[in-house]
Amino acid sequence: MMEINSYFTKQIDVRKIIIGHLDNASKKVSVAVAWFTDTILFNKLIELQNKGVSIEVIITNHEFNKLDYNLIEENGGFFAKIGNDEQLMHMKFCVIDFHTVISGSAKDRKA
Repeated sequence: MMEINSYFTKQIDVRKIIIGHLDNASKKVSVAVAWFTDTILFNKLIELQNKGVSIEVIITNHEFNKLDYNLIEENGGFFAKIGNDEQLMHMKFCVIDFHTVISGSAKDRKA
């Protein structure tokens, strides 16, 4: 049976929910987001890579994206920057082990 849940960042800690799903990853995590600036989630992906999980990340080529994304490729994953301000790649999703899909924005509630 398919399960669909909706969360709102002003009501719940969405990052905690995302990390809970990532903690269960065993095969592959694919991420496509315009801006990936959350160091906690980024470090979780690197941690998963170190455990043998395949990681793929695509982000927009934008000045907001300042993390050391090359670590993904250095650890054997796939990383790409695409588009720019005029051709914004504005996807927001994560697929975990081919069966869990997370979509939408997950802005830190404290920001």
